[in-house]
Amino acid sequence: YPVLFKDVDEYIDPIILDILSKNIQGGLTHQYVKLGDKYIDIDKIFRMYLTCRLSNPILSTLHFSYSKVINYTVTLKGLEEQLLSSLVKIERRELEEMRETLIQEIFENQQQQVLGLFLKNNTKILHLLVFYFEFRNILDNTELIETLENTKIKLNEVIQPLNLGERTRQDIEKLRDTYTYRLAAIRGAVLYFSLVQMSIINSMVR
Repeated sequence: YPVLFKDVDEYIDPIILDILSKNIQGGLTHQYVKLGDKYIDIDKIFRMYLTCRLSNPILSTLHFSYSKVINYTVTLKGLEEQLLSSLVKIERRELEEMRETLIQEIFENQQQQVLGLFLKNNTKILHLLVFYFEFRNILDNTELIETLENTKIKLNEVIQPLNLGERTRQDIEKLRDTYTYRLAAIRGAVLYFSLVQMSIINSMVR
């Protein structure tokens, strides 16, 4: 079962090093780990999480090697984009939903159609190239030339709707920036980081 330790500072008690290093002993049916001078049973689904309020905690190389460190500190630009998305979703919900749908469709089309087209024709083209490089003049291979031409035509057919979707997405981005949404998102992000930095000046501000 997961265990969460909140507000951990830069000091980590060595007593849990065996847990961090996953120094688990025992067999398949019974596993245990050393905790201090005792051995305690441990479940295979056990997880331990340590959270810290420090933006850049200084940990030893040992701790970094034994654990997976994730920095959830948000950047000014990242927070601005999150606030912008939330704000537009409130004020112009249909606009934000259209943008999200377009992004998803563009990604799926790129993955499925473009890659699928290349994978479908790649084997045939390579086979024809190898065969005619070894035995004949490649320019006499009408089948290869036709395959390349068909691939080019189909690729253009796939790319055109992708380009149209990308242009539509850019138009939506301009609409999001046209109104005061972007300005409000910038101010919100700046306000957040100002409050965070004030805690450095006075610890009462949290």
